[in-house]
Amino acid sequence: MASAELQIPEHIQETQNITREELEMILHTQNPLVTEELRRRAQQTAKAIYGNKIYVRGLIEFTNYCKNNCYYCGIRCSNTDADRYRLSLEQILSCCETGWNLGFRTFVLQGGEDPHFTDEHICQIVRTIKEIYPDCAVTLSIGEKSEESYQTYFNAGADRYLLRHETADEPFRYVRTDIEVHGEERVLTVHNRAAIPIITKRFACYDTPSFYSPVRKEPRDKKQKNRKIHH
Repeated sequence: MASAELQIPEHIQETQNITREELEMILHTQNPLVTEELRRRAQQTAKAIYGNKIYVRGLIEFTNYCKNNCYYCGIRCSNTDADRYRLSLEQILSCCETGWNLGFRTFVLQGGEDPHFTDEHICQIVRTIKEIYPDCAVTLSIGEKSEESYQTYFNAGADRYLLRHETADEPFRYVRTDIEVHGEERVLTVHNRAAIPIITKRFACYDTPSFYSPVRKEPRDKKQKNRKIHH
């Protein structure tokens, strides 16, 4: 068993894949040699890609209104003690100016699933930020949207999308407690989430319990703006 466990890290790195059995084995292993090998290979990979750089991002919490009622969340819609607010475009740009002067080159627009901020509204914010700060990346973290919405955000200039996934187990009903997600709706939910790396044409980076696509490095042109999703 120990020998088989020690071969797993190498197999994962070589194949860039992992089986369910391998995942269960490394999650339950008590072998310190396996843990150390996983750590070593992870550090090796991270250093090869990022070097010793540390990336700092400016987080702008622009709304704490949310239509969902997740038990664990302080901004759930049933929490009457929450002090609600929404930032205007001018206030958001003021935050960007402060962040840019401090050296931030990525702005993360984060908030609850607030119906007030329609796709058109979000795209206006993204376009304005990109026009003023073309050297900066914009990340959106505004909850689960449709595949069409992701495409719209990307076309408007958004570089990344941060989407948290807390649980999918039905017995643990502390996520989206205000709605039922079963059958076709659950499939659609997974489909919408999977659409993000497809739209951005990048490999997804997983940052449990969230994931986002790395910022594009090539210049944006007219063809890029009008790219469509290809399944």
